[in-house]
Amino acid sequence: MIIYSVVVIGGVAIAIFLLSGLLAVPTEEPQTASISFDKKTMKIIKDFRPSTSANDSFSLPAGRSNPFAE
Repeated sequence: MIIYSVVVIGGVAIAIFLLSGLLAVPTEEPQTASISFDKKTMKIIKDFRPSTSANDSFSLPAGRSNPFAE
């Protein structure tokens, strides 16, 4: 019983020591990377229409009902 207690207390002490060591490690500064989009992606973003747009061509297939419509 004594050996079990020493092993458990020692394991908990080692776990706490390792976790505190992880928290004490300084974080690295994130590197700023230059991000560039190609022309195709820029055109897609420019042509994006929000959901409030009046031009809505969505229609369900025949025999299907919209579960979100009341």
